Amino acid sequence: MDSAFLVSHSCLTSTFTQNTHVSFHNCSFTCTPQCYTLKRRSNLRLSASSLPLNLNNHENLTKNQDSFKVVVIGGTGRVGYSTAIHLESLYNKKRNSTERINKQLEIILVGRNQDIGQKHAMHLHNGSFQCVDYTNRNEFMKVLTGIDLVIHTAGPFQNRDVPCEVLLASIEAGCKGYIDVCDDVKHMKAAKDCHELAKNQGIECVICTGIYPGVSNLMAVDVIESVKQMNLELDTNFCQGQLEFSYFTAGTGGAGATILESTMLLLGEPALVYESDKVEYKQAASQLKTVEFNGVDEQSGEPFEQDVYVLNLPEVYSLYEYYKKENVLSNVIARFATAPEYWNWLIRLTPKIIPRKILQNQKIAKQMSKVSLPFVRYIDSLCGSRTCIRVDYKVVQKSNPDNVIVHVTRIYQHQDLQSCVGIATAAFAYEMLKIEDSGSDSIGAGVWLPEEAFGRKSNRRNALLENAIIDADQWKLIVSKDPQHNSDVTHIADQSRD
Repeated sequence: MDSAFLVSHSCLTSTFTQNTHVSFHNCSFTCTPQCYTLKRRSNLRLSASSLPLNLNNHENLTKNQDSFKVVVIGGTGRVGYSTAIHLESLYNKKRNSTERINKQLEIILVGRNQDIGQKHAMHLHNGSFQCVDYTNRNEFMKVLTGIDLVIHTAGPFQNRDVPCEVLLASIEAGCKGYIDVCDDVKHMKAAKDCHELAKNQGIECVICTGIYPGVSNLMAVDVIESVKQMNLELDTNFCQGQLEFSYFTAGTGGAGATILESTMLLLGEPALVYESDKVEYKQAASQLKTVEFNGVDEQSGEPFEQDVYVLNLPEVYSLYEYYKKENVLSNVIARFATAPEYWNWLIRLTPKIIPRKILQNQKIAKQMSKVSLPFVRYIDSLCGSRTCIRVDYKVVQKSNPDNVIVHVTRIYQHQDLQSCVGIATAAFAYEMLKIEDSGSDSIGAGVWLPEEAFGRKSNRRNALLENAIIDADQWKLIVSKDPQHNSDVTHIADQSRD
């Protein structure tokens, strides 16, 4: 690379009245009005930062037809509560700006812990809490009646006994929109298999929202589209595209027991990667690579580097499929790391010494996460909850991959995972509500991934990303290219945040 450029920039109208056959990836079953159960994760206590204002009840909220009614499943958990707080803040800010959204916003938190739920609801300007275990189907369906948007944050999504139970309930209840923070490949594929069902019933659904996957998917679209706009006239017989996701979160990121449980379950899954357009599966926590996150280590003051390793993450599959017909991607991989370093040693060792059958047992994972949580909380207090995302897209020579024709990198950093996940999920939720309010530019009924719903139209993608990177410590785009392939890159807007 002789030339390098640093460029910074930034519903269902009726319920199921008869048996409905639903086909999922690798499984199928028939839905009757009482055929599936809904499961709820345990909740964690959160500290609140806002002043208590109102505690309305759901019955009063549903009477107000001039409001968007949003339900947050897992609203007593850390991610759910963070999403609710940031959505209300973003919505009210935008409503009072030039966007002029007409309706008020009302948020219903749903969970099983009455004390935590009521305290959380009091810190919303216009919120309530419904103490409902969503395994209680009849009560849960009452909560979903008349809801405009369901936000499902109750993970983990790995190894569900019945996949997509909340998505199916949202369709049956006649909710207008649905988003979730799914981070599991199998659950994602099962949700995508519900596309026609959602489409036929007129519900708009976006899955795998949040920070990663979610914002990271749109970062990938951003870097790939940046190269496409350079008009390099690359010969696909001569070169190929490589996409790499690199993630870092210190400790659990403050997200609690759910991330511990999810990590253990992921360690029991071989990691999907694409190599030269071929599907490959690598052992979880293998394929070590040192990545620089373009920051400074807070302790040493040195450039922040981290050894990252593969995990089975849905964005690998979804981005490859999204760009498959365009022939711009041949290699896709996602890697992750945490801190302190002995956590990484333990994670890399676990798949080698513990049988996969044990790692994939959700009951065991749940118990282990509960037992280890106090110790993990202590470690979190020492190492913080810094979160980094790096997405790299390279176009390389097929015969010599070291010959890089163009390399585009997007970097995101935030000091707190809990906050940035809430901000990111709120950004997706806001876009769904904005579309519904305007009545135009719909994403269309069905089940969509972030890149499918918001990737193609750059104005929509940029608007969502602008809301998702609020409070980010760093948001940077770096472009490097071979001088033999000159092109204008000044079209990239300046959105640097250092």
